Amino acid sequence: MQPDRHPGAEPEQPSPLALPGLGVLLAAGGLVVLLVAVGGRYGFHRDELYFVEAGRRPAFGYPDSPPLVPLLAAVWHDLVGGSLWWFRLVPALASGALVLVAAATSRALGGSRGDQAWTAAATACSTTVIGVGHLFSTTTFDALGTAITVLLVIHAIHLPAADAAPWRSWLAVGIAAGLTLQVKTLVASVLLACVVGLVLAGPRRVLRRPHPWAAAALALAIAAPNLGWQAANGWPQLEMSRAIAAGSSGTSVDRWAVVPLQVTLTGLVVAPVLVGGVMGLLRSARLRPFRWLGVAYLVLLVIVVITGGKQYYTLGLLSVLLAAGIPGVRSAALARGPAIRRWLVPLVAVQVAVGALITLPVLPPRMFAGSPLAEAFYDTGEQLGWERLTVDVIGVASELPPEQRVSAIVLTANYGEGTGPGPTPRRRPSAGVLRAQRVRLVGPAAGRRRAGDRSRPVPRCRPRAVVRRLPHRRHCRQRHRPGQRGTGSPDQGVRPAARDLEDTVALGASPEVITATRLRPPVVIGCASRHLGRFSPG
Repeated sequence: MQPDRHPGAEPEQPSPLALPGLGVLLAAGGLVVLLVAVGGRYGFHRDELYFVEAGRRPAFGYPDSPPLVPLLAAVWHDLVGGSLWWFRLVPALASGALVLVAAATSRALGGSRGDQAWTAAATACSTTVIGVGHLFSTTTFDALGTAITVLLVIHAIHLPAADAAPWRSWLAVGIAAGLTLQVKTLVASVLLACVVGLVLAGPRRVLRRPHPWAAAALALAIAAPNLGWQAANGWPQLEMSRAIAAGSSGTSVDRWAVVPLQVTLTGLVVAPVLVGGVMGLLRSARLRPFRWLGVAYLVLLVIVVITGGKQYYTLGLLSVLLAAGIPGVRSAALARGPAIRRWLVPLVAVQVAVGALITLPVLPPRMFAGSPLAEAFYDTGEQLGWERLTVDVIGVASELPPEQRVSAIVLTANYGEGTGPGPTPRRRPSAGVLRAQRVRLVGPAAGRRRAGDRSRPVPRCRPRAVVRRLPHRRHCRQRHRPGQRGTGSPDQGVRPAARDLEDTVALGASPEVITATRLRPPVVIGCASRHLGRFSPG
């Protein structure tokens, strides 16, 4: 551990482009190998399917996200021929890069080479980092972009006084922040928290200079296309935020739970480092120049709680907190002698094993579908069963006479159903497959996440068949005659099939969609699903 500096001393700033040490590379490489090893298991997550389908309709923005991730997902998916393993190679590499950025952050905070290696290991072992690194999602790339932006801000703020090129440092900040805003707008909350931290803890002189404000203007200019799209469409992303705060997302949490659930960012073994980082930034004399980062984390927590966000919305500052907490934890571990070090490696191994078990597709699909993990860990379950559901829907559509197929529709109750994959990994998502059969997707989820957005209104008529997911079983097609309910065995958890579309829509569609009555086709295929973690793939 390096000796404490005088509280008023300005830290020396190494280059953010300095080569990482061997320990850092091993930690980053180990995480990438783990993610790549399971990258092809289970199936596409419904968010991934949505991003691919949305990216095939290029736009300056989407109801729930800026355009960069959907566009990248669509292009990369088609370049690799729909291969799930290749598709998920990109987020695995992004997570490895996040580990490198965490080590660079440790170096920026004055950490030794040993501190940097430990910071990299702590980041690679963190439960949320392992989980988000498995999926091609906005969270994966937002975590990396935000960590890079904060690292560049640290370097720009703490440049030596003799540095003659502050514009170059702040230019990098503006570019990084602007690109991250095109991934997810959450980085704006992180930067706002950093500004509040600088006002409350200093150095305030930074805010009296033109450089950070020029960087902010550059970031806004890069993000302007998405902001313009949001403004022209009534700010649908704000509507999504309100829906998340109301609990509509599968990963929404109560406001009171945001603070205690911060421990889930890292897992129990690494949690002391997280707590130590917060306390160190707020109290350590060595870290006094960086106290604004500790204040920024607390401000960001307040923002997340007030707005009803999710607990992992603070993930962008995780590398800072771990980098600040590692020196104290490492020095304490080394001071305890061989005894603590003998326990440390098994504890870390358990942390990684548990993190992989609950966030990655490690278990056989049927074993996972029948375990309590399916209920507790939403995202893993969302990778199961989409292909089988699509096969069944297409099967029902194919059995229709040609004159009925022309006017048939598929009613979807959520965006996963509207973008499910084709019967093989290399097929286009189901929206394209069904359109080729002249079968229309309607409802709140026809490739869109916002209810009713660009989808046809839901008709009031009775379904020809309802294709639904059943616990621990394959999908079930239930035929209907007007006014007749389908049958199912209660001990198998089969819910009675819908009598009409109102019943089907009630499984997931918003009320305003039910009232639309403009379409009245003769044949409707209802597509209803429950939590996917309960269902094994076909």
